[in-house]
Amino acid sequence: MAEKKENNDISPVRNNKIEMSDQNRQGQRQKQDVSNGISKLSFEQAIKKLTDIVSRIEEGQISLEQSLTQYEQGMELIKYCRAILQKAEKKIEEISKEKEK
Repeated sequence: MAEKKENNDISPVRNNKIEMSDQNRQGQRQKQDVSNGISKLSFEQAIKKLTDIVSRIEEGQISLEQSLTQYEQGMELIKYCRAILQKAEKKIEEISKEKEK
């Protein structure tokens, strides 16, 4: 007769899912922290940070995991800078329209 094996350990699959879930939460917290920090930057500061990130990634100064994190931060910086530029463009259009009147 086959013995029933009692499994008191967390299965590797379940354990891996727990780790992935923890990593996802941690990643989301980091994204939120990054977003909050970015919103306090001037356009020039954001461009400087973006330039620094690109340099570190291109020069291979950081690990793959750090590269991915930096890439995400870079994408957030690009999004932030684009929003600032769009606001500036709208303001310029408004000023130009007022001058035409």
